[in-house]
Amino acid sequence: MAQPGHSINGRIKITEQGEVLASKYSLPELALYNLETITTAVIQASLLRTGFDNIQSWNEIMEELSARSRQHYRALIYEQPDFIDFFHQVTPIDEISQLQISSRPARRQGGKRFKHPKGDSLGI
Repeated sequence: MAQPGHSINGRIKITEQGEVLASKYSLPELALYNLETITTAVIQASLLRTGFDNIQSWNEIMEELSARSRQHYRALIYEQPDFIDFFHQVTPIDEISQLQISSRPARRQGGKRFKHPKGDSLGI
């Protein structure tokens, strides 16, 4: 229901994490409930558009919030020369990246990496 009204049009693509499949679909009653919930939301979003998409002042406010958020995030991450050192000192990222707790490795060969001006990087 939170999707922009024009983005649904009676269709939905669902991506579920493997860990939640059993809790949402292991029993026929659970599967039916979850699929009914999704179907209802798709129908409602397709037929009862929120109208926010057509309110110019709403779009302007959202664009301004987006621009400000992006600016502050980039200032924190990319313009702080000691950010990578700070991040490694205050988080257990090095230890977590060594854990074998998921189907995907924390650091992939050739994957996206956060590049810092100092040349250091974080796998993301």
